[in-house]
This record gives sequence, structure tokens and C-alpha cells, in this order.
Amino acid sequence: MCSGERPICSHCRRNKHSCIYEPYSVTISDNPPNTATEPTCENPVLDSIIETYFLHVHNQPYSNFQENSFRQEIQNGTLPRCLILAILASAVRFSTHEFYAGRALQTSEVYAREAWLSVLTDHLTIEDNMGVHVVQTVNMLAVIDYTAGRVNSGWLKIGLAARISQGLGLMSEPDAWLPAAEQEERRRAFWSVYLLDKLISCGRSRPLVILDQDCQIQLPCDETTIRLGEMKKTYTLHQLLNWNTEIAESPSPFALVILLASIFGRCTRYVYANRHTDGIPPWDTESEYIAISSSLQLFESYATSENASVVDNLRNSAEATGTLNQQELGHQTSAHTLFHLCHCLLNHPFVLKICLQPFGSKVPHSFVTRALQNGVDHATHLVRLLRDVSEAGGLVESSFYAYCVAIAGVILSIASQE
Repeated sequence: MCSGERPICSHCRRNKHSCIYEPYSVTISDNPPNTATEPTCENPVLDSIIETYFLHVHNQPYSNFQENSFRQEIQNGTLPRCLILAILASAVRFSTHEFYAGRALQTSEVYAREAWLSVLTDHLTIEDNMGVHVVQTVNMLAVIDYTAGRVNSGWLKIGLAARISQGLGLMSEPDAWLPAAEQEERRRAFWSVYLLDKLISCGRSRPLVILDQDCQIQLPCDETTIRLGEMKKTYTLHQLLNWNTEIAESPSPFALVILLASIFGRCTRYVYANRHTDGIPPWDTESEYIAISSSLQLFESYATSENASVVDNLRNSAEATGTLNQQELGHQTSAHTLFHLCHCLLNHPFVLKICLQPFGSKVPHSFVTRALQNGVDHATHLVRLLRDVSEAGGLVESSFYAYCVAIAGVILSIASQE
């Protein structure tokens, strides 16, 4: 299948094939590679895919765009080709449009491949032709690769997205003269890269690219503010991680996701790194175990809802408007899931066994009992949360949820054998 480039697409040019232009090729214009695309907004296929993207992908949990600005850019034809292809690749697997029936995954692969080639040829090899849209594109392609099992490819792409964002200065506050919507989109593009960097690094030999101390930009605002395109001062990550910060207003759900991602990154380093070099037992008040547990209590102090409240919000939203607001509720679900996951990792039976082994008979029985029970409790809460959200009509489609359920499932399986 060809992407729609005329007179011949890059894929067929490389392989000396003749182009066969499928109907979806009309979503990409005939412009030269270094110009913006001109998608046909009246095209029902493209319209359907954009709606699918903002329902199934946006805020689940990555939030790359300010929706109104994005739709305006689509209408104006000012979005680069690589970004439109990445949008199509991300959303088509959720599409119910008859055009993609029976070939959604195959088409997604075509879009993703052409989006990556567009990044390489239209941006990375051209001086001063990189912007926020390239960061957004590469970040989405990294998610697609990782979801498809191409771990190394996704790992490389998130590293590239992080370096480009750093080169563009996205780690610091945007210029004050920029419109409020554009400032917030730059922030969200960076924090989406940050979030993926944390989630994709949950394994051995997967060091983080972005360090918390380098993030000087404020956290994302709430959905109402960004939808209205208004300016709002929020907290920084450093402020939310500090118990001494006076919080006048609850952080937005996306900000809480970022807070939990920071704690999760610290948690994965604790789980997968060499934990025994300092000789400090986990029950010691100076231990990393206690420090991470304390940070998790910060989330409890900021969050205004528990598991049940997340599900209640789903139902109340449906009753008030007739439809579920998946974008607003997606981050609430992600934040609470990450919260339970961190507790599961800290108190996983395998992790505890390795951590406690050096201390032999000195290990307090009460600590072991409490930690194991804490792991079981949060594993139960995690599974119930995702089940209840799904049954209430919420979307539980992020590939990362599979990892969360796997961790919780192992804990519950071990507990059931005792």
C-alpha cells in the first residue's frame, strides 16, 4: 500500500515498485517533502480517524495536543506530513470505519513506516527543520513500536524524541509572548515524552533519558483551561515532590500522572538496580524503600478521588452529558493505576525476598507481613479499578495496562497459593 506521495511514494521508489494509490492516500497532499501537508478535511475517512484519535488515543495517557488548535491546523493545512501519518498510524487500529475492515493493523504499519521515513528525510536531514511537531511524531511512533513488540526500535525513538525536545528547549518554560494554547501544547508535548521515557524504562539496562532535576517547566493544567485556551500558573514537578510546598489547588489529573511517573521511575530503579550497596535495610527510615513510600503518600494527599470516585466520575459524566468524557477520565485512571503499581513493585514477593536476603534473621516479621499484605491489597485495588472502569464504559486500552495487570496478577497468584 502506498502513502499517497506523487508521482511515486518513497517506499516504492526505494523498492522499484509501481505505486498503487489506495483511497486513504487522499489524506496526504501532493506537496514536496519540505512543505506542510494539505489534508482534505472533508474526507470522511480522515474525519473518522481524527475523531477516533481523540477518543481512543489522546490522554490515554499521552497528551500531545491542544485539540482545538490541532483541528484548526488540520483545516489550515499547516501540519507536517509526518505528524498526520503518525496520527493515522496511532488511531487506525481503533477505527471501526468500513474502509479499514480486516486490514487495520497492516495499514497502521504502513502509516508508521512512512511517518518515520518522513521524519528522517524531511526533518532530521534538513538543517533547522525540527519543531514540536517532530517531537510529537517520534513520541507517537515510539508508542506504536513498543506496543507492537519492537522494543529496541521504540527505545531508540523515545531517546531521539527526548533529545530533540531538549534541543528545542521544551524542558524550560516557553516564551511568554506565545499564545496560551501553544505554550500549553509545548508543555504537554514534553511531559508526554517524559512520561513515555519513565514507562518504557521499566526493565533492566533501561536507564532514563530525562532526569527530574532538569525539568524546569510547569506541569500540565486542567482540561477545562486548555480547552478554553487560557493561561494558568501551575506547580513544577519539584514543587509537587516536596512536602513543604503549600498546595492551594489540587493538581490536574495529568499533573498527577506525571508525579506518579516520577515516583514510578524511582521505583523501577530500586527494583531493577543493585539495592544492596548501601547496606540499609528497607525498614530503616533512611532507606530508599521508605523514601518511595513517603512519595506515594504525597499522591494520596493531592488526589481528590479514590478508586470508587473514579468510577463514580465516569457514571456521573455519562448521566450529565449522555456520553463519557474519556479524555478527562483517562488521566484519572492512569494516575490511580500507577499509584497501585508502584506499591505492587515495592512489595512484590520476589523483590522483597531479594532485598531482605542480606539481613537474614534480623528481618522483622512484622515488616514482612505488612509489606506482603500491602502488595496484595494494592494488586487487588489495581485489578478492580481497571475492571470497574471498563464495566462503567471507560477506556482501558493503553498497552501499559497489560504490564500493570501482569504484575498484580503474579502477586495475587502467589497469595492464593498460601
